[in-house]
Amino acid sequence: MEPRALSVELVCAAIGRLLDLPIPEPLLLIDESGKYYFGSVDAAYPSFHQYIIDHENKGIKERLAQWPLLKAAAFFDEWIAMDDRSNGNILFNGETFALIDHESAISSQIQQDCFGIDYYSNQLLQVAINDIDYSDELLVQKTANEANSWVVNNASASVNNLEVHVSNVIADPVKRELISFLAGRIESLGAILYEQIKPQQQQMNYNAQP
Repeated sequence: MEPRALSVELVCAAIGRLLDLPIPEPLLLIDESGKYYFGSVDAAYPSFHQYIIDHENKGIKERLAQWPLLKAAAFFDEWIAMDDRSNGNILFNGETFALIDHESAISSQIQQDCFGIDYYSNQLLQVAINDIDYSDELLVQKTANEANSWVVNNASASVNNLEVHVSNVIADPVKRELISFLAGRIESLGAILYEQIKPQQQQMNYNAQP
């Protein structure tokens, strides 16, 4: 794994855990040749977590839609611009889910305020808003407000604590880059989520109603 990708894994795992999301404790491993690898602590023994083979499976999508932490996980993925929350990087143990493998997040090619399918695909957010009845304006607005509250109450505080958790394991230039991205993106994350939950066209349709 490239050094930057390794750093992204560590940073995303650390901040996700600060948000109390189900992410295994990250480990920085080194082999006899001095090469570094990313690893994580398994769930408490016995662990029944298994890789999801097909995240488009109807049964899996239904369980995801009912997962109490779905929205929080989706908002987190939007914050880190996660581009591959699909086969192999979400675990399921028959009752709940765990999030792993974040090396495709925080691309070096993306700006802090970019969002949407042209840049990444937030599969969890798609599941979270898939069943919204867009004829119910109050429900749509409630979901958008939930996203904004999550940003204000959770994410903003977490970025302030992040550096302490990664200060000794990530090179300063990369650490500054990643923390700068997260700190900058948090400023516009509420608006980014709002636009995806309640797109401008949808807002225009509401405004056009008599």
